Amino acid sequence: MKWPRLLRILESNPLNYRTVRRAGSHRTMQAVGRPTIRVAFHDGGEVSGNMVRKILVTDVGLSDEEARGLI
Repeated sequence: MKWPRLLRILESNPLNYRTVRRAGSHRTMQAVGRPTIRVAFHDGGEVSGNMVRKILVTDVGLSDEEARGLI
């Protein structure tokens, strides 16, 4: 998966994350009722499956099934 696709997943329903701060490639993102996350986005690069899982399951707090449903 490319970084722009992961960004679209984070910004779309049901997550609704929005970028509130940007410093270089790092984005701080917030959503109502969800934890604030900080991710280093590299627009042209690939995101490993382990990183996608870490962001969606560990950082955002989704279950494995919910994360798979978004992808």
